Parts: sequence; C-alpha cells; structure tokens
Amino acid sequence: MKNLVVWWKRRFGASSSFSFHPSFSTAKSVLVCFPASKEEFASAANHLPALADIFSSSKIYLLLPLLEADSFIANCKSYEIISPRPADLKPFSLPSRKFIQKIKEHDFGIAIDLDLKGCLFNVLTCFSSGTPLRIGMEGKWGKPFYNIRLVTQKGLVYLDQRYDAMLETLRFLRNGTGAQRRS
Repeated sequence: MKNLVVWWKRRFGASSSFSFHPSFSTAKSVLVCFPASKEEFASAANHLPALADIFSSSKIYLLLPLLEADSFIANCKSYEIISPRPADLKPFSLPSRKFIQKIKEHDFGIAIDLDLKGCLFNVLTCFSSGTPLRIGMEGKWGKPFYNIRLVTQKGLVYLDQRYDAMLETLRFLRNGTGAQRRS
C-alpha cells in the first residue's frame, strides 16, 4: 500500500515552483514535523531552541506524530502543538483528509520534516499541506514531496551531528551568509 501511495503522489502530484528567498524570509508560520522514532525525537527536541532561533520572526508549529509526545518537550509553551489523534489517521497510519484540511488552514510558509528515516505520515502531511517550501532530510523521498532536500556528509553517523549540519544549512539559507566556523 505504501508503494502505491508514493507512486500515485509522484505520478499525479505536481510540484509547484516557488521563489526561494521570499518564501524563506517572509514565512509567518513554520510547520516542524518531528520524527516518529523515539531516538530521533529526543535528538530533534534537543535542537529545537536552535531551530526556533533560526525562525525567530515566525510562529513555529510542532507536528508530533507520536501519541502524547507533547509531554516529552519541556518548553512547549513557546510553540503551537499539532498532534494527530487516532481519528486523524487512515489505514496504514496515513493522514486523513480532515487532518490535512486542519493543516492547510494554518497557511504555513515553510514545512520542515526532521524525520531522518522518512515517516510516511510526515511526508504526506508536508506534501499535502499546500506549503510552498517543503524541506526534508536526505533519503528516498524527493520531488514532489520536498522541493529542498538537505544532504549531510556521509561520515556523520550520530543524530546530533546530522541535526547540527541541517541547522547550519538552514541558518545559512535564512541569513544568506555562512555560519561562522571557529578554528
């Protein structure tokens, strides 16, 4: 079923073009899709303050695919939490149309998927959200699901290293200048 959904979206889901700089610098709200795996979730949560700093002028919404995951994030008051309920899921844990409609109502400017393994729920939520700029990590998902994929160095095996590299790239894209490296 998963392969059929992916094939259908790639075949019939046209990816719209966008202007990168205005999309990145003027986004009023950002959807951050957290990983479904507990190990990745914990590492992504540790990097949330740095991500919030990068998008300090935008309102950040956290999509937490793990049920009751909001209890794992210590400082949730700074963010809006979107957490699917069992009624928001179709078979095979795919997002329902009703859930996607709720996501579309937020009119996100940017969607960032932090899941390194490619959680199909996150992938389809980002794609179906109508967000002009969809950023995902390296993996098997490409166009039309994400219009920017961040690829980290092959030597980065630890989750924290991969998230640090992703944040450095996002900071570079946001500011238009490279992050300062210390010698």
